[in-house]
Amino acid sequence: MIPIHQPPGMMRYHGIAWITASIWQAIGNDSKGFPDWRCALVKYDAATPKCWETAEFVPGSSDPHGLAMHDGALIAATPASIRVGQS
Repeated sequence: MIPIHQPPGMMRYHGIAWITASIWQAIGNDSKGFPDWRCALVKYDAATPKCWETAEFVPGSSDPHGLAMHDGALIAATPASIRVGQS
């Protein structure tokens, strides 16, 4: 079973990707508007699956939906109504 890590205030699951020996998960908070969004990537050891690290996005920088590995990079969709990097 793959765990769903939920740090305080980040209860929304947005996607997961398997990359060699690790599993990456996109999570976020339950905000009502762009300035309040908080998102993070969680990295797990695929064998155990122990949480290795959590990296929060800069507040208001993105709201990832889905997660995939493509050409060696993690990618996620951001709603068209959002201007990434602007609040």
